[in-house]
Amino acid sequence: MRLVVKQTTSPPTESAFQHLNRGRDALAPGHNAGFRRGPLERGPDEPKVRALGRRTAAFCGAPRAFKLLLGLAAALTAGVCQAEASFQEGVHYQRLPVPVDTAGTSRVEVVEVFSYACIHCYTFEPHVEAWRAKLDDDVAFRRVPAVFSPQWAEFARMFYAAVQLGVLEQVHGGIFEALHERGQNLLDRSIATRFFVTTAEVDGKDFEAALTSFSVEGQVQRAVAAGKAYGITGTPSLVVNGKFRIDTRMAGGSYSAMLEVADFLINAERALASEEAD
Repeated sequence: MRLVVKQTTSPPTESAFQHLNRGRDALAPGHNAGFRRGPLERGPDEPKVRALGRRTAAFCGAPRAFKLLLGLAAALTAGVCQAEASFQEGVHYQRLPVPVDTAGTSRVEVVEVFSYACIHCYTFEPHVEAWRAKLDDDVAFRRVPAVFSPQWAEFARMFYAAVQLGVLEQVHGGIFEALHERGQNLLDRSIATRFFVTTAEVDGKDFEAALTSFSVEGQVQRAVAAGKAYGITGTPSLVVNGKFRIDTRMAGGSYSAMLEVADFLINAERALASEEAD
């Protein structure tokens, strides 16, 4: 009779203790030793068997904590690989047919396409804000307003006026709340002006001048062009490095899943950049 020893990999569901103890019966008939591949003759004088026995005994005699760490590392690695492999192009995200230029930084760019008029964007806001706060320095995040109608164009003007006045962080969340919590009609420019005066303490004339300025209108038109280039059909959507689009439909309606896919694509772009640098 011959004992065949095969290389095996522990399944992700195997517990750390099961993984650590597999080597104890490596020499028993029908078990896999988990070391080198190939047939080994059974017998007390076989050097390979004695060597295998010594290696198994050494492993089983290792400190308990060390073996536990090895098992946990193997299980975690398998779980991460399995999760990453679950995100598929055309299923969880879409590759853009023509890549869109990023803002010009060397960092991986993530664009959120949104609108203040979109209740789903308001719901998504705390999720994306918490995620954005944890991004590494090599990731650049920015927002582009979606423009599907004249009303949405007005909200885009409001966004870029806030950027121009340097008060976006002060009013961004408040605009959502004014629209969706208090029902304020910010499409009425007099109401929008009062909102900016009270919320950001800007001069009303400065806000009105920014809202109707040539530079803000130019940015709105560029946002329209960007939305078309990204293939945006709904909000909120995420675009990673001008190459990949993620929306709630592809993410199964889950905001957390959208951000997980974004993390996956960010890591893929990092790996690609590293390969190209080499």
